Amino acid sequence: MRAYVGIFAFRHLGFAFAFAEDEYRLGSSPSFRYVFEVAAVHTWAGIFAGLGILGIGALVWPREIGIRSLLAVSVGTSLAFAGGSILAIANQPPLATSLVPIAFAVFAAKDLIVSGMAFTNPVEEMIRETEYHDRACS
Repeated sequence: MRAYVGIFAFRHLGFAFAFAEDEYRLGSSPSFRYVFEVAAVHTWAGIFAGLGILGIGALVWPREIGIRSLLAVSVGTSLAFAGGSILAIANQPPLATSLVPIAFAVFAAKDLIVSGMAFTNPVEEMIRETEYHDRACS
């Protein structure tokens, strides 16, 4: 789980950097027209940066409820981004790219799957049971 939280943090910080670096070009892109009408490019960069920083915090201080909450917020932002991109494709098909909503839908699906997983390693549980059994039999 820690590896996924690290990937989560890196992904969101990467998006934040990309949005902050190419704010003008992304803001005028027809692929993101409806997404950036909801909130400006720098607002989305701030959201993704915040999620990335909280992801780093979840690596340092892992708490199940915090990680699940981060994943839920990530699903919401990813689906909002995918939905806005789908609207752009529906209204301007030759100008908008279909890769953006597919990628963000995949990110949302992956976060949903991971948020439903058990956060404990099943092997660790087996080792604890074996140690308990060994102590009880001794």
